[in-house]
Amino acid sequence: MRRAGRLLSHTKTLGTAYNLRPGTEPVPASAIRVGDVVMEGPDHPVLVTATRHGSKGWRIEGRYVWQEPSEPTWLMGFFAKSHPIHRAQRGEY
Repeated sequence: MRRAGRLLSHTKTLGTAYNLRPGTEPVPASAIRVGDVVMEGPDHPVLVTATRHGSKGWRIEGRYVWQEPSEPTWLMGFFAKSHPIHRAQRGEY
């Protein structure tokens, strides 16, 4: 797979067309923005489609990077403002 002019290794793509293991950095939930890719779990990158702050904390919604844009988004969860979330580093997506 090529991303940003470079070939991604099998260890990142696991033989798929997607970077399932991007380099990440922990950031506070409050720093997550629409369009960021965050990790729900090992090999499960999520494209963030909506964020907002409410009485339960920061609400983050998204879809897996392999889902079609026409598929419905789902709730990733509610997080405290300072809760660390692993966001893909610049250039990984």
